[in-house]
Amino acid sequence: VDCIVFWTKNPANMLPRLDLLENYPYYFQFTLNPYDQELEPGVPPKPEVIDTFKRLSDKLGQDRVIWRYDPILVNERMDLSWHGQSFAMLAGKLHDYAAGCVISFVDYYKKLDKSFKAKDIAELDRKKMRELAVRLSAIAKEYGLKLETCAEEIDLSDMGIGHGRCIDPELIGN
Repeated sequence: VDCIVFWTKNPANMLPRLDLLENYPYYFQFTLNPYDQELEPGVPPKPEVIDTFKRLSDKLGQDRVIWRYDPILVNERMDLSWHGQSFAMLAGKLHDYAAGCVISFVDYYKKLDKSFKAKDIAELDRKKMRELAVRLSAIAKEYGLKLETCAEEIDLSDMGIGHGRCIDPELIGN
């Protein structure tokens, strides 16, 4: 095993068992979005998830707990302004526990068509992606967070947003 990468929205049950992994290199991709129970059933309330993020980061260090704000879903209620406010709120709570944040915009797949239509989820065009990226980049800079995309075609480097990797060889090597 070169490295284990845990991809999760709620690693709370792993916290007391981390010592079992002491002989393995590992890190966490921790998805923490502002979505409610309708979109994320089974995910604990946000204050609880934020607390879990902080406790995990305290145990492993902020470089081994990657905050993911993805996928970015947009509808009439969750518009670009809402995402800006939500990202700012989360960044304010997580900036001392995360080195940065990985964002991605939702990819509209045919198999998701029915559920997206039921929640009025819209696909973002490049103009709106860039508009939101400007807001998120400014917020990330305000909190000293490095912002990257994951598996995105759009180039946002002119806004200070790098192209990240889902599995980071830099983290595996550490």
